[in-house]
Amino acid sequence: MPAYFVYICQRVIDREALEICWSKIGPTLQGYEARNVAAYSPFQQLEGEKVDGVAEIEFPSIAIAKTWYDSPAYRILLRNSGVAPPASAFRFNARLVRPSAR
Repeated sequence: MPAYFVYICQRVIDREALEICWSKIGPTLQGYEARNVAAYSPFQQLEGEKVDGVAEIEFPSIAIAKTWYDSPAYRILLRNSGVAPPASAFRFNARLVRPSAR
């Protein structure tokens, strides 16, 4: 079952570092059967606090998404990304859950 990693950037503090991060993220995804769905594409924010960007990556499973997220290559890249905390990241399975099971 597909799983998705969604990253919400509240504020960019170093645009140059962020662009370097973008150029290096592709290799961290190799071997995980990942597919970029959206990466800092233009978007219309409908509600909530202002954010600077959103990225979404599809993985074959939540276990594979977690393995990538915990990988040394991604963790090092994230530390040097130029994005200020707080940023939000989510992993979830692509399925509907009955209200009674939530």
